Amino acid sequence: EASFITVDPKTMIAYSMDRFGGDALLRYDVRKQWAPLPPLTMSRFVDKVQGADVADGAVWLSTYDDTNGLFRVDLKTGQVDALGSAGGGFR
Repeated sequence: EASFITVDPKTMIAYSMDRFGGDALLRYDVRKQWAPLPPLTMSRFVDKVQGADVADGAVWLSTYDDTNGLFRVDLKTGQVDALGSAGGGFR
């Protein structure tokens, strides 16, 4: 079960995660009937991911935990940077 699906409109690569969290982004080539690509290993585990978007060479993740965290995942290196909180509660 995927927690989100986001597609890079420039490359037509889709990104997702398994089971609402993990330490890798799953990747698919949309132009080739969603052919699986090797996962992008992330530098840290991110849990309870509720959504994502692709922009500026990164996937931007948001979580639905107590902090409503925001994270940036570099698409070349897999480096995960914690950016802070979106505030408020989704709970």
